[in-house]
Amino acid sequence: MVKVEHKTSSPLRTTTLPFKITKRNPQYLYNCLLLKSPKERGYKILKIKMGNWFLEVFKLGLYVTFPVATFYVFNQATLFEPWVVKMKRELYPPESLTSQAEIRSLVREMRDKQQADLIKQLEKEELAYKSSKRL
Repeated sequence: MVKVEHKTSSPLRTTTLPFKITKRNPQYLYNCLLLKSPKERGYKILKIKMGNWFLEVFKLGLYVTFPVATFYVFNQATLFEPWVVKMKRELYPPESLTSQAEIRSLVREMRDKQQADLIKQLEKEELAYKSSKRL
């Protein structure tokens, strides 16, 4: 039996091993590593505690409420109203009185032309009808 002393931040600690530690012993290095805990070798041991059902309920609530909340916030009509009004004015400018008068005069001209064409067609048909009666 061999007593081994450990140097740590705490007072010296001794451990009794069931075998003799020599450099010729194949387990020497392995056993030397076993003598120190991970904390003594300079590693920090993190105790990570996995979440329980409270975490799952929170995640589900977050997954459900986040899209609904963003949809509610960003689909407010007050946010889009200035942009919509601006685009509508750019695409469809308000009509002026001169443009309305031009449109009305154009409509009048088109109607007069259609009526003139209709009168000419009726006169042709009437002449054709009279000429067919004479024969």
